[in-house]
Amino acid sequence: MGTKVAIATLSSILLFGSVTSTTTEAIFFTSTQQSIAKKAAEKAPTAEEKKHIKSEMKRVQALVKDPSDVYIMVFNKFRQLNSGVPFRPFSDYKGNRFTTYEDYAKRITKFKNPVLQQPSNLPEGYKFVSARIEIPFEGKFFDDLLEEAKKSGEIVYTKKMDWTEVGRVHLTYTNGKDELTINQYTASGNYLKLKGFVYEHPYDKKRKKGPDPNTPKYVFWYGTGKYYYSISTKADMKKEQMIEILKAAVKK
Repeated sequence: MGTKVAIATLSSILLFGSVTSTTTEAIFFTSTQQSIAKKAAEKAPTAEEKKHIKSEMKRVQALVKDPSDVYIMVFNKFRQLNSGVPFRPFSDYKGNRFTTYEDYAKRITKFKNPVLQQPSNLPEGYKFVSARIEIPFEGKFFDDLLEEAKKSGEIVYTKKMDWTEVGRVHLTYTNGKDELTINQYTASGNYLKLKGFVYEHPYDKKRKKGPDPNTPKYVFWYGTGKYYYSISTKADMKKEQMIEILKAAVKK
């Protein structure tokens, strides 16, 4: 819960800039101190318990046979062995990374929800480089899994996830000089409250004048439902053109 609060607070800072830097530092300090104190209070696992956890992880990883296979392990105890978080996914990482659009297009047919497509209006010269699909990490499945794991009384508890919806998608294109990226994210928290298109281009601190030509400019698209989207590029591309490319990629 402490982690969720910290993430939610920091998300608000990034979205609305309503918290001062002093407050931000205090949040980080408090969160860090709480994390250190919690880890210090946690009982260290015995050699036998470590052996059991390692054996379970090896067993579950061996169950993954296909890119659609996803198993989620819950650490009821000793979360310090899992970077302090409760969930540990087991999946075919390489099987959901693609270097050809054809392979990516074939994979996304397995999902129910809308998934990014190659936009038909890409600027001349841009070619597909890579794509990756990631699993979701929130929702009813994870809430129910925590309850099941707790009732089991096991140190670690594992369940197969019926992976039918993407958590995040990342597409990359290049024309040899510029890299154009298109992303699909699961919307939650404050992101669900946002609407419309938002254009962002970092200020050029060196020149103290206008946008920084050496950093990507972004267009975010909010309020489309379960997901929000973004497109970024360093090229001399107008906001309106970026929006049209993004719309084409999100076309249902």
